[in-house]
Amino acid sequence: MARKELVSVSPAEAARADDLLSHHLRRVGMYRSKQKSVVLWSLLRSPEPISAQDLFYLVKQEDLFIGLGTVYRTLQTLVACGLAAETVGTDGTRLYAAKLDAEVCTHPHLTCKDCGALVEAQEAYE
Repeated sequence: MARKELVSVSPAEAARADDLLSHHLRRVGMYRSKQKSVVLWSLLRSPEPISAQDLFYLVKQEDLFIGLGTVYRTLQTLVACGLAAETVGTDGTRLYAAKLDAEVCTHPHLTCKDCGALVEAQEAYE
């Protein structure tokens, strides 16, 4: 990963993102952890969409004990709660970008086990 200047996120934006993540985790019965916060904070500071592997390198600068699997699982959680968007790069790599305009989502979603697509539960029945 080429070194790029990390984005400065305002304390208000970081706190709002943190609150949205906490709300989502409580709603789905998951626990809050320092590792999830570190992944969120690192994603928020990324200047452009980033692969899970490159994000892992950023996260390791903050916490040496975080594993790549934790980064992948946390990214899926961030996508599910609307704090991250997932796209596919030109080389087929999945890229993730923070979404600071996320809103708390109170309706359920389903994740396709084959392709990983996130679908609103209502759409799945139509």
